[in-house]
Amino acid sequence: MPSQGHGLRGRLDAVCQEHALNVEIVAEIDGLALLMRAVRDGLGATLQPGAAISHLDNDALRVIGVHNPVLSRPNFLVSLSDDELTPAGLAARVVLTQSYASVSRRR
Repeated sequence: MPSQGHGLRGRLDAVCQEHALNVEIVAEIDGLALLMRAVRDGLGATLQPGAAISHLDNDALRVIGVHNPVLSRPNFLVSLSDDELTPAGLAARVVLTQSYASVSRRR
């Protein structure tokens, strides 16, 4: 579990409280590398976004997709302002924004 000051910890604590879940916290780890080492060593399991697991050795770990709106968290597209972006950067942001909107409408 992330430590008390971590933003994700607050969200997880709120979800657990809202659903009356008792979670046995065996360790508080904030660093991804250390966390994944603990999972490999059998200390527990972890929920991670796809980007965090894309480089993992899937032979050593079992990765299972979790699709649960209760455990969702917002993501943000961050870029320079329009006048500071290159034309290619602006075009990429427009395509990403449109793609996200399209996927969101399908849900």
